[in-house]
Amino acid sequence: MQIRPLQLLSDSLRLFLTRCAPVALAASTALAQEAPAGPPAVLVPALEAFDRGDLDEAVRLLEEVVAGADVPLPALGILGGLYVERGEGDRALPLLQKVIEAGQANPAVLFNAGRAAQQSGNPELGAEYLQQAARLAPASPAARALGLLRGRQGRAEEAYVILRPWVISNPGDTEARLAAALGAVELRRVPEAEQLLGELPQTDPGVQLLWGRLLMLKGEPWGAVGYLQPLLESAPPALAADVRRLLADAYLTVGESDLAIQALEGQESKDVRASTLLSQAYFRNGRIDDALKALEASAQRALDPQQPMPIDDRSKALLAHGQHLIAAARHSEALPFLEAGTEIDPRDKLGWQALGQALAADGRRDEAKEALAMFTQLDSAEVETSLNQAQRDLEDPTGRELRESMQLLVSGSPERALERLQREAQISPQDPRPLLFLSRAYLMMAQPENALAAARNAVALAPGSPDALYSIATAQMALQDFAAAENGFRSLLESHPEYTPAMNDLAVLLIEDERPEEAKPLFERILSLNPDDPVAAENLRKLSG
Repeated sequence: MQIRPLQLLSDSLRLFLTRCAPVALAASTALAQEAPAGPPAVLVPALEAFDRGDLDEAVRLLEEVVAGADVPLPALGILGGLYVERGEGDRALPLLQKVIEAGQANPAVLFNAGRAAQQSGNPELGAEYLQQAARLAPASPAARALGLLRGRQGRAEEAYVILRPWVISNPGDTEARLAAALGAVELRRVPEAEQLLGELPQTDPGVQLLWGRLLMLKGEPWGAVGYLQPLLESAPPALAADVRRLLADAYLTVGESDLAIQALEGQESKDVRASTLLSQAYFRNGRIDDALKALEASAQRALDPQQPMPIDDRSKALLAHGQHLIAAARHSEALPFLEAGTEIDPRDKLGWQALGQALAADGRRDEAKEALAMFTQLDSAEVETSLNQAQRDLEDPTGRELRESMQLLVSGSPERALERLQREAQISPQDPRPLLFLSRAYLMMAQPENALAAARNAVALAPGSPDALYSIATAQMALQDFAAAENGFRSLLESHPEYTPAMNDLAVLLIEDERPEEAKPLFERILSLNPDDPVAAENLRKLSG
């Protein structure tokens, strides 16, 4: 078979998208590239068969073309696309890869190659092709398919970042909207989740389940019960376990341990989440032996790091079982579970308290004191974190993400902080705050060029923002473009004369430029606005002394 490298035709692109989901057809033009006006003559009979709705005949005719001696690349692309539509990814993938290897792949070919790889049981290769297609055509069905794939893989953050812009552009795509809503709930983005869920069919069991999860996030467990209780009998099998777990969690939250047991008893099997909840329900009901029995197998599996298990599920199972063993006066048995659980989740104050009790009972007094000191420290910090802050976090998930990102940055995890900030900038493209925090993070990481770019993007969103203008000037200062930085600071102070960060940095710049007489009035002005500013006071003392 000799392959004749022809430019893939828009007709062929239309052909292997026509039988895709309606949303793919609606966006098929986003995948088409400019091409000659007509297909090769050898492909016309197959195209005509397809237009008549005779898919099998179209495939047969194309297979004859591909078996010949002089094969145009569009034939491979079309036949591969039709195989994908018939669910024959194993047959489609080699044909589409030949087009890709020939350097003739456009977004539609890559899109179908991604789908073929998924059908063939290779989701990561599928994701690679879908990513390439989405880069070439960001508003295409390839982006949608990639987002749905990441959602199925449990990668909620990636799925949400990809699917949210797609849903905004395609509001009628309920499947993608539901997947985006799931991502919003997973990421605790309450306002976005409410908006996405509010525009979905409210009788859909998946929508009702997500409303239940969202209400639990908002601290409204009885509202969650109202959504979930009717689903117990009607939920499809794929959702039944999730409904029971969440309903049991809601009942436990409102103190109804009997009802939580009814929701879960006999359902836990090897489900570590269900086992943990049932164990907690038994424990609150005074049935300590039943609590230990319900969780023992899952807790033992959680002790083994080689056992696949989500990290949150692992820590909760370990800590719950350890705490129940403490209640049964089996302190030495509790130690390995509590030590492993607090190592995985060092923020769980009750875990540290139980570990301190177990260590004390085991005669390890010094270690017990350390564990109880951790409990005291976490308990004090929890008291200082007001309910108002928790409510603000729910109402403003962007603010929460920025605060947590900066905590990561200052605690020595700059790459993780940068990843979260970049993601937030994608999720909230009209909010200048992620860009401002990105600029600050880049400066802290000694990347002033990136800091300047982020600051300029922030100014484009908020031209009058003093914070954005200040970020540009500080980035210019880091780049040693002192003249531009000075002009930026002075211009900012003309429009915002009480913006003390700009005064301070301008004064430092002037000192470095050996103009202390110009810097001194700036420090004096800062102290008149904020008499307790220690940096300005010390700098002024040095200049005056």
